[in-house]
Amino acid sequence: MRLTRRTLLAALPLTLPGLARAQSFAQRPIRLVVSFGPGGGADLIARLMAPTMAEQLGQQVVIENRAGAGGNVAATAVARSAPDGHTLLVTNPGPFSINQFIYPPPPPFVPERDLAGVVLMAEMPHVLVATRAVPVNTLAEMIAYAAANPARVNYGSGGIGSSGHLSFELLKLRTGMVIPHVPFRGSGDVMKAVLGGDVQFALDTLPVYAERIQDGGVRALAMGSARRAPTMPNLPTVMESGVADFTAGVWFGMAVPKATPRPVVAQLNAAARLALAKPDVVERLRLLGAAPMGGSAEDADRYFAQEALKWQDIAVRTNTRVE
Repeated sequence: MRLTRRTLLAALPLTLPGLARAQSFAQRPIRLVVSFGPGGGADLIARLMAPTMAEQLGQQVVIENRAGAGGNVAATAVARSAPDGHTLLVTNPGPFSINQFIYPPPPPFVPERDLAGVVLMAEMPHVLVATRAVPVNTLAEMIAYAAANPARVNYGSGGIGSSGHLSFELLKLRTGMVIPHVPFRGSGDVMKAVLGGDVQFALDTLPVYAERIQDGGVRALAMGSARRAPTMPNLPTVMESGVADFTAGVWFGMAVPKATPRPVVAQLNAAARLALAKPDVVERLRLLGAAPMGGSAEDADRYFAQEALKWQDIAVRTNTRVE
């Protein structure tokens, strides 16, 4: 069965709230190695979860930001660390499910061989946006405009192999659109380009564009999620707009070295799930445009594998490579 957010959320509540605290393995501070810099989605969510995890595990939980190579720097460091549960990777789909297919040479770790899932943390939906300079209000109008004006349109993303890049390429595959790609150095730069009309379209996480959509700086065309965003109930999804089998967003997960003992992984999973179930964490995630995922460590491993198959297919079909 394909894992969905609904099935993962069903596994969030724990019947034994003290499970993670009982006979904790932790003998020193726990390091959450975040694969991107401070202020990004992975960093913010890790910091929301850290206090509850520290309480449950009986040790301080320290956030360590190690950005570089699309998350590969942090993932390599964790994969090579001692498999004792004291060092965890916090990252997005890149190291788990994408980078191995687009980096030449491939990263020095193999996700399924070197990393074991702990938990799926949260997901943020993508939103399809257009600069105000193009006369489109819907996905259908965008498709028609792109076909009629092939030399006047392009789209931006936060970089080759980013979720915004591959998600837009998936949209092109599903719709037959031909729109050139302009890579930037992060989502913030893409947003500025859309605002300035330097690129006409983008497909990126909702929090990046929410304020600009509200103030009219950019025009939202469709949500990439399977369901409409609670904060934008009048904005249809891409699938509601006529594109079958399409979802786009970014998720965040935790992992440990593969040889970490399963009882230790279970304690880490329990502590993380308790953090994700706290009402204040759920509310903070909502304000970030995110939603908790949860589930077991085995659910995380299965989800990473499913996503790898999905993005490998897209990377191969679009010949995506990081130069």
